[in-house]
Amino acid sequence: MRKDKKEEKKKKKQPKNSQEYIEQVMTKRKKIVIISAIVVVLIVLAVFVSTIFAITAMGSKNIIKGITIENIDVSGMDKNKAYELLKGKMEERQKAVIKLKYGDYEKEIPMEQFEIEANIEETVDKALAKGRDNNIFVNNYTILNHKFKKENIEVDIKFNDEELERILTDTGLELPGVVKEYTYSVEDGELIITPGTDGIVIDKEKINSDIKNGITDLSEGFKTERTIDIKNEKAKAIDVEEIYKQIHSDPQNAYIVDDPFQIVVDKDGIDFGISIEEAKELVSQPKEEYVIPLKITKADVRVIDLGPRAFPDLLGSATTRYDAGNVDRTTNLAIACKKINGYVLAPGEVFSYNQVLGKRTSANGYKEAAVYVAGGVENGLGGGICQISSTLYNAVLIADLGIEERHNHSYTTSYIEAGKDATVSYGVLDFKFKNTREYPIKIEAYIKAGVATVNIYGIKGENENKIQIVASVTSTIPAPVEKIEDPSIPEGKEQIVTKGTNGCRSVTYKKVYSPSGELISNTQISADTYGTIKRVIKVGTKKAEAQPEPVVTPSPAEQVTQTQTQTPATTTSSSTPKETPEVTPSQTPKETPASATPATPEPTKTPEPEDV
Repeated sequence: MRKDKKEEKKKKKQPKNSQEYIEQVMTKRKKIVIISAIVVVLIVLAVFVSTIFAITAMGSKNIIKGITIENIDVSGMDKNKAYELLKGKMEERQKAVIKLKYGDYEKEIPMEQFEIEANIEETVDKALAKGRDNNIFVNNYTILNHKFKKENIEVDIKFNDEELERILTDTGLELPGVVKEYTYSVEDGELIITPGTDGIVIDKEKINSDIKNGITDLSEGFKTERTIDIKNEKAKAIDVEEIYKQIHSDPQNAYIVDDPFQIVVDKDGIDFGISIEEAKELVSQPKEEYVIPLKITKADVRVIDLGPRAFPDLLGSATTRYDAGNVDRTTNLAIACKKINGYVLAPGEVFSYNQVLGKRTSANGYKEAAVYVAGGVENGLGGGICQISSTLYNAVLIADLGIEERHNHSYTTSYIEAGKDATVSYGVLDFKFKNTREYPIKIEAYIKAGVATVNIYGIKGENENKIQIVASVTSTIPAPVEKIEDPSIPEGKEQIVTKGTNGCRSVTYKKVYSPSGELISNTQISADTYGTIKRVIKVGTKKAEAQPEPVVTPSPAEQVTQTQTQTPATTTSSSTPKETPEVTPSQTPKETPASATPATPEPTKTPEPEDV
């Protein structure tokens, strides 16, 4: 079978010198030549067309197709159009306000606080350079490739990352139900420890990432309103040994060294009145507060006994006004001043307002007064002490000391301008500063005749600079208005339940001048946002009582006519009704007289945020 097939193939195979074979070969060669020619022509044509295309593209002033900047399509735009588009997007982002929400808590963060900067022109130049390389083949490939595949160019955006971190830290401390760590203070020879409470913490890493993406992404997907992500967290257990390390000290007398000049601050000797093991056993029992007795050994010579050499110069001073008629609040101010008055801080030491004042309790003499809470103002123990911390803050700034921790109020206050306040909340928000000077400083604080004063004394340097603190409001946030219909109030009448308060944004600068008055530096030290308190108004819906139908008395002539036309069976009254004037709708008074409507009791008003 296989042999027959081989023989058949031999028969079919033509000899190479046969005419038929030669024709077959020539036909094949012609086809190859034609196909090759067509391919060459197509290649030449493609090269020619693409070359013309590339040259045309290079000569164009527009960005090639398929290019986006921050996911914004800029294809076909010239430099000016693309620049103006991106510049506008960036300006919108810089003026945007992020609103963080968690339950009833809200916080506004103006993007302007982050000092956002972007080199838009350089980015547009990068986009224009696409498809305009010196190599024409590279250009052809780039242009053709971008017809099917997009390329996104990112703008190099810079912003103040530290400011974002600070704002989120403050936000995490302000949330309702935030975890509170244990606190302690030394008061009247006793160590008072307040245990912490479990609560929530802000998921700072996530919200930080979200806001950063919002700053650097100029596309339309940016959301200004965000829900704060939180995590549950347990408070730290009380560390007795760590507290002991912090407060334990040996007694030390104050003295002055003349060469080189140096002031050594006195220290009281402090030790536990019980063993550390007994203290640990004490705090292991669940209680609201723990009291550990202390052994106090007073120094024989105190720094304030060294005379005027120790604190000869006034380094910083600040005053604020208060309502002396508000007795309870004034009491709190007096307690705060007494606590910090005469306090001496050695170089390098940190002052904690919360630790020096201790927990605000009625047992410590504090009274109920207005304090800020989420959404408004209510009474709380120690209301008003933030006025002293704010006054101290300004004296510290003027004295050119280092600020370790400071927080602005949720809302503006009446006793100090926005940007110059320092609020505190025991166990959560503190005001801390560091003595960054060469010599000790002493705080003097008192209230008198409606004025709270804080002075800081120490020793000035040879060429002491002058400090000026300038705060300014950059924008106002109008208070929202809520209107509640009230059927007990006449229609058209309104009653204010809560006056409300506008919010604002502020920036504060520290200006440093040389002794000769030359401006050395002008540094922004804070950018603060103050929230709004809602204005609540009751709107009357009570309809006015219906007016009686008007009675028209006929004239004497009409009366005669009517009498003549009446039938004998009709009897008329001998008395003539008094004339009732006609009342038209335009004459109806808009307000119902007070005598016509029962008096509506005045609604209870939320205390104004005059001071906290």
